[in-house]
Amino acid sequence: MADEGHLFERLFTNDRSTTMTQPSVTRNYNQMLGGVLLKQHPDWFDQSEEAVNAAANKATKAAQALHAKNDKSRKVDPKNDYNRLRQQLLNLREWVKNSDIYLAEKSNCVKHFEERIASLLRLKKKADDNLELGQVRVLENQLTNLEQELSDAKVEHKRAEKQSANAARALSSFDGYDQIKQLKAQLAA
Repeated sequence: MADEGHLFERLFTNDRSTTMTQPSVTRNYNQMLGGVLLKQHPDWFDQSEEAVNAAANKATKAAQALHAKNDKSRKVDPKNDYNRLRQQLLNLREWVKNSDIYLAEKSNCVKHFEERIASLLRLKKKADDNLELGQVRVLENQLTNLEQELSDAKVEHKRAEKQSANAARALSSFDGYDQIKQLKAQLAA
């Protein structure tokens, strides 16, 4: 009975001084599991060089057979290749068009905020000339808010410029034009 209590303490104490990576419960469980598996399946734990090389060769041959099977089933169809390249070109053109629209929208947004700020500055000057101090304070608060919105809009505008430049660069670097012409001529024949 005393031995069982001692075993229980050994299994379920969380003494981290014995191991730095795992609590002793996990370590003991892994040791017990390893012992059971070693008894039931000794071939799993055969670490001889021949066994490892044999397993590696078997896995390599299976992978090569799978690749060969996939290569045979993946026949080159000119129609599919032509459609894929045309779709890729269409996607690039759409990206350029949409990014240009987005850039124009952000440019208009920046202009709009600049116009609103200019009009508020004119109103503030009139209110200041007429000594309407309450109106001046309200306009100053509105100006502060609009200036923050303008700075946010300028950040978005810069991002839109980069996106538009990336889209234009991707379209100009598309190298499938010649291949599309060849495939089109091949399909027409």
